[in-house]
Amino acid sequence: MSETANLKLPLLAADQAQKHVTHNEALTALDALVQLAVASRTTAAPPSAPAAGDRYLVPTGGTGAFAGMEGRIARFDGTAWAFETPRDGWLAVVADERRVLARLAGAWIDLADFAWLVATGGSARARVNKAAAGDTGSLMFQTGWSGRAEFGLIADDDLALKVSHDGADWREAMRVDRTSGRVAFALGSQRVEVATFTASGTWTKPAWARRVVAVLVAGGGGGGSGRRGAAGTERRGGGGGGAGGWSREEWLADELPATLTVEIGAGGPGAAARTVNDTNGVSGGAGGTTVIRDGGDNLLTADRGGSGAGGVPGGSMTGWGGGGSFAGSNNGGQGGAPTGAAGIDFALGIGPGGGGGGGGLATTGGAAGAGGNGSRGYRVASSGVRVAAGGAGGTAGNGGADGWDR
Repeated sequence: MSETANLKLPLLAADQAQKHVTHNEALTALDALVQLAVASRTTAAPPSAPAAGDRYLVPTGGTGAFAGMEGRIARFDGTAWAFETPRDGWLAVVADERRVLARLAGAWIDLADFAWLVATGGSARARVNKAAAGDTGSLMFQTGWSGRAEFGLIADDDLALKVSHDGADWREAMRVDRTSGRVAFALGSQRVEVATFTASGTWTKPAWARRVVAVLVAGGGGGGSGRRGAAGTERRGGGGGGAGGWSREEWLADELPATLTVEIGAGGPGAAARTVNDTNGVSGGAGGTTVIRDGGDNLLTADRGGSGAGGVPGGSMTGWGGGGSFAGSNNGGQGGAPTGAAGIDFALGIGPGGGGGGGGLATTGGAAGAGGNGSRGYRVASSGVRVAAGGAGGTAGNGGADGWDR
């Protein structure tokens, strides 16, 4: 029997008897295939009580009347199941999934995917048009029909990206101003983590890290003790310790291994007081060097600050400032008789300030002098150079004041 080219509907023959049978069969097929909608594409076994006109897209593993009919359209005509072989270009609504499928190259695919598979010559552009500025033209991404992300022109004409954890509470993550083109991130554009080490340990690189900045400060040197002597003799204070070095380096995270060793340089101890007259002071302890290591390789170092020397007649040596990646830190000040000198300020000093020299006792009258001020510390900041003033020197027997930062 001859049939139509696309839907394969039976045609009436010129001398055919009972033409109504063929005609009705064609109408039944048209009723099933035009405006095609199937109840499901996952029902492997025929329903036990189908209604006339029920249609299914038979999946793999069909049983009963569906056995061997994978990919075909099953339609119930009120008495038995009939099967139609789909052809490329057919569209079918799948009711239980709320999807539209297209037949392409012998297979059913989601129509949304089909739209992106169409090959075009030259440029292609998808348009989402809204009627007014206060309307919304956007793409919505959902889980279980509950919104999780929305991207587009949302209730205004700025391009925005919003996200939600429950489909009701929405947070704006990004906005592009339609006039200036400036991009704003309401909750920040980068994730930042600060790890502070006050003792040696191991730093582990976060998996999300893209850039790593390290700032090292070495330990400053301890001050020297003053000279002890009999009344009427010069008793000069000890020298102030030098500041620890300051270093900074920046790497791409991919340049670094998964872990790095961090060695923290401790501050040097101050020298103990002398207990016997006519005895010179002794030097304090040098500070410790701070290092970041990759195995046996030093990636970044901040040098220790030198110790202040003990007080001696006529003078006392200061502690040197430790070196860093930019310039040396400031030195400590000399001890005095009676007044201690301030720590030395270098114009290019970067890092903490050096300690002031200790005050001593003068020869005549035994007048007590104050300690010297600590030197200033400098560091480069995004807004320019930040200056930290050294603390004021203390009077004999008293500590000095705290420094300040501006």
